[in-house]
Amino acid sequence: MNDVASVMANIFKSYGFAIFVFPFNGDRGRMNYISNAEREDMVAALKEFIANSEGRAHSAPERSPDAQRLSRRAASKRR
Repeated sequence: MNDVASVMANIFKSYGFAIFVFPFNGDRGRMNYISNAEREDMVAALKEFIANSEGRAHSAPERSPDAQRLSRRAASKRR
């Protein structure tokens, strides 16, 4: 998973991502996870994704100051 995350980080340089791997065979409660984001920011992104998927869209959750700083830095590089 670390190798896949490294490739993803190079492809999506200014984006956060997470990879979840779980068995299809019904082995409940078993899942691996890797992300390039702070845990609290990824949890907020997942909550927003779930709310949107369930038709319960709401305002974007607050992000950590580090995520906000990285977002501004990424935006300035795109200009």
